[in-house]
Amino acid sequence: MDFVTKLYGKISLSDDPLGCWNWLGADSGRGYGRMQVGGVQTGAHRASYEHFYGVKIPEGMFTDHICRNRKCVRPDHLRVVTPKQNSIENSTGICATNSNKTHCKEGHALSGGNLIDMNGVRVCRACSKEGNARWYVRNKSKCSASHREWAIKNREYLNAYQNEWRRKRTLIKYLTE
Repeated sequence: MDFVTKLYGKISLSDDPLGCWNWLGADSGRGYGRMQVGGVQTGAHRASYEHFYGVKIPEGMFTDHICRNRKCVRPDHLRVVTPKQNSIENSTGICATNSNKTHCKEGHALSGGNLIDMNGVRVCRACSKEGNARWYVRNKSKCSASHREWAIKNREYLNAYQNEWRRKRTLIKYLTE
């Protein structure tokens, strides 16, 4: 059986001219239609998109259901998106929820100079400074004692570092005069 016959034979067209075309064939177990194309198992929605638009979906890209119906294979209900875009726009998970936040829980804007990117996690700079200040007040005596111990053990290193810094500062001052 050729591809087009296989594809059209497993689509249920809606009476609504703008409605979904539901896949009646094999299911992925997560609601997505599955089919074989050239001996390779693929998503029915991907095969439909590639057939109707005549383009190959780039490696690593996702086919997004604009209608939110996983069984839908109607080409104008599908679009090609990045994995990140697919995850954020189609999820109610914590990543998607946090990426849509414009303000932190204290009401500070999560933008511009107040936004810190810590390995992909968006952090409010104002709240971070406040939290660091509270931590320092609680742990000041421990920090001071451990810093003193470290400074005593590493006196030679500190002296060499300070001397090198002084030399560089003097050289910079000399070169800029």
